[in-house]
Amino acid sequence: MIVTNSLEGLRGKIGALALGMFDGVHLGHAAILQRAATVAREKGLFSAVMTFRPHPLEFFGREVPLLSGPEQSRELLYRAGMDIIIEHPFTAAVAEMSPLEFVEYLSSSLAPLELVAGFNYSFGRRGQGSLGDLKRLAQGHGISVHDIGPVLLKGDVVSSTRIRGLIEAGLLDQARGLLGRNFILEGMVVHGDGRGSRLGFPTANIRFSYRPVLPPYGVYLVKSSQAGFGAANLGLRPTYPLDMPQLEVFFLDSPSESLYDKYLQIELLHFVRPELSFVSADLLVAQVTEDIEQARKLISRFS
Repeated sequence: MIVTNSLEGLRGKIGALALGMFDGVHLGHAAILQRAATVAREKGLFSAVMTFRPHPLEFFGREVPLLSGPEQSRELLYRAGMDIIIEHPFTAAVAEMSPLEFVEYLSSSLAPLELVAGFNYSFGRRGQGSLGDLKRLAQGHGISVHDIGPVLLKGDVVSSTRIRGLIEAGLLDQARGLLGRNFILEGMVVHGDGRGSRLGFPTANIRFSYRPVLPPYGVYLVKSSQAGFGAANLGLRPTYPLDMPQLEVFFLDSPSESLYDKYLQIELLHFVRPELSFVSADLLVAQVTEDIEQARKLISRFS
């Protein structure tokens, strides 16, 4: 896997380029990426995907909670068959490109080329270009475009917007069906105030490296490939308040090595209870003990 923020040096190497933001790399995205991988393989060239950093909406001042962090996104794109991941900077110059200028930029940098895009793809200044515009403009530059229709699940279109809504509503099982996997939060394990250890429940405190979409605050059964199953509190920890949401994970089997400064991906498997405030440390300890016991009972559903 090659990760780059530039098109330089890629001319003649890419057989097919998938276009889009691909937040969450869900089942709808998979159809686009699979087509790009197939086309590139048939031509004996690399498959590639081009996304933007930051998200264009974020560039224009809108907050965009993301379904996947940077590390997870790269991993998922690679698993979907992408050899090259282009995380192109979204700058003022890019934002002002007309649809024609954007196609000319791709053509001058990468042609000969085949593009793959979804039915709702938009591009160019303020997203004014449609998939139809892409096909028309690309044809004038000798570029073919593969258009991928919507992927439906139980009659509804699979989309990042729909999945965000499901997660925010706490409907993790439904979100799992559209993502094709468990919903994951990721970030670096940082030092906390040590309160969990003093209470008998040492936790890995996850600092998010991006602005994630979050389900309702509370306790969840979670799993990490690095440290196994755990019980995690997501939220502001009202008994000992935090300034921003954090994920604090008590792993049910003590990790064999320190997790500090490690980047963890945490799968949210099941909602146990909402976040609560306690008037004493003793009541908190009693509830956490119960949460851990409940988490252990739930593991068999996800083993």
